[in-house]
Amino acid sequence: MQTQSVDAESESRAERFSSILVPVDGSPESLEAIGYAARFRADRILVLRVEVDQPSDDQGEDDAYARWSREHLARVNQDLQDQVASNKGAAATVEYKIRYGNPAEQIISEGQDHDLIVMSSSGKGAAGRLLFGSVTDRVSRFGTTPTLVIRASRNRAAAGPSERVVVPLDGSELAERAIPLARRAALAASLPIHLVRCVGMDETLQTVRKMRKEAGNIYNLGDEPYEIARKQTEAEAVAYLESVRDQLAAEGLEVTIELLGGTASFELLEAINDRDIVVVTSRGHGGIQRWMLGSVSERLLREAKAPVMLVPVGRTGNEGRTETA
Repeated sequence: MQTQSVDAESESRAERFSSILVPVDGSPESLEAIGYAARFRADRILVLRVEVDQPSDDQGEDDAYARWSREHLARVNQDLQDQVASNKGAAATVEYKIRYGNPAEQIISEGQDHDLIVMSSSGKGAAGRLLFGSVTDRVSRFGTTPTLVIRASRNRAAAGPSERVVVPLDGSELAERAIPLARRAALAASLPIHLVRCVGMDETLQTVRKMRKEAGNIYNLGDEPYEIARKQTEAEAVAYLESVRDQLAAEGLEVTIELLGGTASFELLEAINDRDIVVVTSRGHGGIQRWMLGSVSERLLREAKAPVMLVPVGRTGNEGRTETA
């Protein structure tokens, strides 16, 4: 019986985040991140305000915190209450903290004690200075904690809750490092997972070269070697997606797959909708350094209608990597 209790506790922990960090600067854009954080089951949400200037000795930290509380804490509390009321994945505790110094450095430092950072990509603080945007860019590039970036200007139009967790894959081990965090996010938000792979001209040409090498002469491949190679490449890509899907489905997750053709960044931007949550690694590539990731993840961060959850290379979302054939 004790073993069953331990197993149930471990399963419960796997279905929620231990702690989520939400940096805010007081702007409506930055506060939108609170709503997204509240969509995940979590034991704790920490709302962080970073002040660039340290208060003088005669002011003291209490005065700075009091000013922030008067201006923003009531609104933060109300937003959280509204989100928690509509979401069974309420955080067990909500805490508030203020730090001083360089915003990006402070967020990266604080984020090391959390499973996930959720922050807006834009917004101006009370003093009118642009805090988020460049700060979010630095956190997503140099931080060691997975970061969910909300493009506030677009996501305000999203009327409903998130509908699925989208994971772009390219067949590489690096791209697969997004899978454990996607699994955890899907469980924490009670969402299905949608696996996507794009087969473009580069991958097909690689198959043509392989077929030509095996045949000894391209003319031995028939009249349409490119079309044959395209079909073979697509079939292999579908088989790969199916293998990943089956492993996740065996864990009780709802998983769908989609094969796209063409330029990856364009196709992904078209396939993603504003109610998705996209989970992608910060870089990765297949054997020919094809589309994934770096340039594609960069474009998704800047242009996707959906929030993008970026998994730093070397971090697997606190779970072991899903092995694929």
